[in-house]
Amino acid sequence: MYKTFNNKPEVKKGNVGEDIVTEFLEQKKCIVYTTNTDAPHSFDLMFHTIGIKHKIYFGEVKTKSSMSWNIGNVTGINTKSLDGYVEMIKETGRDLRLFFVDTRLKLCYSVKLSTLSDKWSKEIIDSRTNQKITVWKLSDMTTMFELDEKQINKINKY
Repeated sequence: MYKTFNNKPEVKKGNVGEDIVTEFLEQKKCIVYTTNTDAPHSFDLMFHTIGIKHKIYFGEVKTKSSMSWNIGNVTGINTKSLDGYVEMIKETGRDLRLFFVDTRLKLCYSVKLSTLSDKWSKEIIDSRTNQKITVWKLSDMTTMFELDEKQINKINKY
């Protein structure tokens, strides 16, 4: 149905989120290296602060709404992807920073994956895809910035 990976609506939506995070990081004086492929990839971007090249991070951007549970707001990622990220961190010695671009709360929040290992988490089954998802509390993450209406509208096109 889709001629290329990048033509899938969920990929286009994700690309908008990646652009929003890249712009934010560049405003914070980071050098950002993005992926340039028409296929699934291990991470979305690498970045470091100008002049601090030894602190290079992998970045993964998830453009999705959080969920409201009785314990508070939560969000998560595919457990299979999580396992791959953990392996990548072990092999490279570089941490991965997860960025969640959330149109429900109109926020972008972030966390270093290495810090989530000792936090509350739960594995659930996504009823739409029947895949395992690992979720965490938003209270264990850092709010990076608020989304403006223009950004939200651009994301909601997909």
